[in-house]
Amino acid sequence: MTNAPDLPLQVRSGGPLNTMACQPIAPYAPQVLSFLAALSGELLSKPESRQYPDIAAFAFWCRNANLNRLARDFDNRHRRIGRGVVLHIAPGNIPVNFAFSLAFGMLAGNSNIVRIAEAPHPQTDILCSAINRLFDDPIHAKIAAMNRVVQYPRDDAITAKLSASASARLLWGGDQTISHLRAMPTSPRCIDIAFADRYSLALIDSKAVLCESDEGLLRLAQAFFNDVYLQDQGACSSPHLLFGWGQMGSLRMHR
Repeated sequence: MTNAPDLPLQVRSGGPLNTMACQPIAPYAPQVLSFLAALSGELLSKPESRQYPDIAAFAFWCRNANLNRLARDFDNRHRRIGRGVVLHIAPGNIPVNFAFSLAFGMLAGNSNIVRIAEAPHPQTDILCSAINRLFDDPIHAKIAAMNRVVQYPRDDAITAKLSASASARLLWGGDQTISHLRAMPTSPRCIDIAFADRYSLALIDSKAVLCESDEGLLRLAQAFFNDVYLQDQGACSSPHLLFGWGQMGSLRMHR
């Protein structure tokens, strides 16, 4: 990315921006599958990774068996390549989100610049360290050349400069954030994929709950607590409304 050198940002994973390889490759390229499978193994092998359920979930998702299944299901009747450089603006409240966004961009065959917020998260440090260890391996040199994880405070000048060089952008955030980012100039062929405000609800079968054993109720309560409060209801999958389906078929709503 020769037209965006010397920006005041920190590169957390990868080399300088002006050394980045920007040529797209085919979706589900063998080099990408190999890298993500290696990242899965790297994370699962580290005791510090297993302390965080969100890191363990990401590592389990990008294991070799799952990625090969996704590759088989991919429609490959037409030859395709990625769009080019994709700028990812990851949210600050979900620490592992940036890793999923990066993986999506890789699997689609793109070069990727992923911006993470300044909010400190131990998961960010663990993931970036694991990515860097693999980037240092010559086996993954091509993937290392194509991808960067950067960190900087909210700065429209930096984001606008990166946006001007992007062929696509993945924008994560609230409605106002998405509208603000979309107002920035981009190249005529650039496309935006936005993940704005979303809300979830949960439907609980009261009869099934009443039939549970004490052990089953404990498991259910723990799983429900993790789903709702792990991200302080900040995740789009955290239910904001609960509907209880009664034994007589009535619905009761709880906020």
